[in-house]
Amino acid sequence: MLGQMTNEDNRIISEARWGLHRVIDKALILSRSPGDYGTGERLNLAEIRIIYTVGSNPGINITELSNEIGVGKSTVSPMVNRLYKKQYIKKLKEVSNKKNILLELTEKGTTAREGFERFHQDFIWRHAQNLAVEQYSAFNEVLRRVEEYLDSQLNGS
Repeated sequence: MLGQMTNEDNRIISEARWGLHRVIDKALILSRSPGDYGTGERLNLAEIRIIYTVGSNPGINITELSNEIGVGKSTVSPMVNRLYKKQYIKKLKEVSNKKNILLELTEKGTTAREGFERFHQDFIWRHAQNLAVEQYSAFNEVLRRVEEYLDSQLNGS
């Protein structure tokens, strides 16, 4: 691919690289800006991610949740406890193993999840509705590669 590139090829690749950096920088800023997803309380991106994931996987435990969102258990546990205290998540003891705590959403958690889903759908509708499946596929591949690189950096590889 990088063999015989034209000036236009180089320009497009450079634009994509810097565009990705800009998007990441803006996403970091927004991730620190809490939003209200229908409960009257502001939730940060990490909190709504946990709520969304628990709502998508009722009965998930902390280890599974940690694996699902790609964050260590030592990070996930305090966030789950905070969401429990704020009454977004309920903790249930597994019948066959009382030490295993299963997570589910409360009614308030379900409201927040649905509000986030509406926000997400609105974003897709406004910004990506006209993309072809092939474009989503290419974008997913870029995201996979970026995530793989970021994981290697986080793991010290």
